[in-house]
Amino acid sequence: VMGREFSGKRILSIGSGLGFHESFYASQGARITCYDIVPSNLNSISRISDLLGLGIETRLLEPDTLFEGEYDFIFLYGSLMTMPRYEQRDLLD
Repeated sequence: VMGREFSGKRILSIGSGLGFHESFYASQGARITCYDIVPSNLNSISRISDLLGLGIETRLLEPDTLFEGEYDFIFLYGSLMTMPRYEQRDLLD
Protein backbone atom coordinates (compact mmCIF):
# COMPACT_ATOMS: atom_id res chain seq x y z
CA VAL A 1 0.00 0.00 0.00
CA MET A 2 1.35 3.41 -0.92
CA GLY A 3 1.91 5.54 2.13
CA ARG A 4 3.50 2.89 4.33
CA GLU A 5 6.87 4.45 3.59
CA PHE A 6 5.75 7.27 5.92
CA SER A 7 5.05 4.94 8.86
CA GLY A 8 6.75 6.35 11.95
CA LYS A 9 7.77 9.53 10.12
CA ARG A 10 6.83 13.04 11.22
CA ILE A 11 5.10 15.08 8.52
CA LEU A 12 4.48 18.81 8.66
CA SER A 13 1.58 19.81 6.42
CA ILE A 14 1.31 23.50 5.60
CA GLY A 15 -2.05 24.55 4.19
CA SER A 16 -3.66 21.20 4.87
CA GLY A 17 -7.17 22.13 3.75
CA LEU A 18 -9.54 19.37 4.85
CA GLY A 19 -6.65 16.95 5.41
CA PHE A 20 -7.55 14.17 2.99
CA HIS A 21 -3.94 13.24 2.21
CA GLU A 22 -2.88 13.81 5.80
CA SER A 23 -5.58 11.47 7.11
CA PHE A 24 -4.46 8.77 4.70
CA TYR A 25 -0.81 9.10 5.71
CA ALA A 26 -1.77 9.06 9.39
CA SER A 27 -3.75 5.87 8.77
CA GLN A 28 -0.50 4.38 7.43
CA GLY A 29 1.38 5.25 10.62
CA ALA A 30 2.72 8.76 9.97
CA ARG A 31 2.65 11.36 12.73
CA ILE A 32 1.03 14.44 11.20
CA THR A 33 0.92 18.10 12.22
CA CYS A 34 -1.47 20.19 10.09
CA TYR A 35 -1.31 23.96 9.77
CA ASP A 36 -4.03 25.91 7.98
CA ILE A 37 -5.40 29.46 7.90
CA VAL A 38 -9.04 28.26 8.04
CA PRO A 39 -10.19 27.26 11.54
CA SER A 40 -13.14 25.24 10.19
CA ASN A 41 -10.71 23.10 8.14
CA LEU A 42 -8.72 22.36 11.28
CA ASN A 43 -11.91 21.55 13.21
CA SER A 44 -12.90 19.06 10.49
CA ILE A 45 -9.47 17.42 10.55
CA SER A 46 -9.58 17.17 14.35
CA ARG A 47 -13.04 15.63 14.31
CA ILE A 48 -12.10 13.00 11.69
CA SER A 49 -8.82 12.32 13.47
CA ASP A 50 -10.62 11.79 16.77
CA LEU A 51 -13.27 9.54 15.21
CA LEU A 52 -10.67 7.38 13.47
CA GLY A 53 -8.01 7.53 16.20
CA LEU A 54 -5.41 9.04 13.87
CA GLY A 55 -3.72 11.39 16.34
CA ILE A 56 -3.36 14.29 13.91
CA GLU A 57 -2.28 17.57 15.52
CA THR A 58 -3.81 20.78 14.16
CA ARG A 59 -2.57 24.33 14.50
CA LEU A 60 -3.72 27.66 13.15
CA LEU A 61 -1.30 29.09 10.59
CA GLU A 62 -0.69 32.75 11.28
CA PRO A 63 1.88 35.19 9.83
CA ASP A 64 4.25 34.85 12.80
CA THR A 65 3.93 31.08 13.09
CA LEU A 66 7.09 29.23 14.02
CA PHE A 67 7.28 25.57 13.04
CA GLU A 68 8.66 23.90 16.15
CA GLY A 69 10.08 20.43 16.21
CA GLU A 70 11.81 18.21 13.74
CA TYR A 71 10.03 16.75 10.73
CA ASP A 72 11.02 14.09 8.24
CA PHE A 73 8.84 15.57 5.47
CA ILE A 74 7.10 18.84 4.69
CA PHE A 75 3.90 18.44 2.70
CA LEU A 76 2.70 21.31 0.49
CA TYR A 77 0.08 20.18 -1.96
CA GLY A 78 -1.09 23.21 -3.92
CA SER A 79 -2.91 24.68 -0.96
CA LEU A 80 -0.78 27.81 -0.72
CA MET A 81 -2.38 29.05 -3.93
CA THR A 82 -5.37 30.24 -1.89
CA MET A 83 -3.20 32.07 0.66
CA PRO A 84 -2.60 35.78 -0.02
CA ARG A 85 0.81 36.36 -1.63
CA TYR A 86 2.11 38.59 1.15
CA GLU A 87 1.33 35.82 3.67
CA GLN A 88 3.09 33.26 1.48
CA ARG A 89 6.16 35.49 1.37
CA ASP A 90 6.14 35.96 5.15
CA LEU A 91 5.65 32.25 5.74
CA LEU A 92 8.42 31.05 3.43
CA ASP A 93 11.00 33.75 4.21
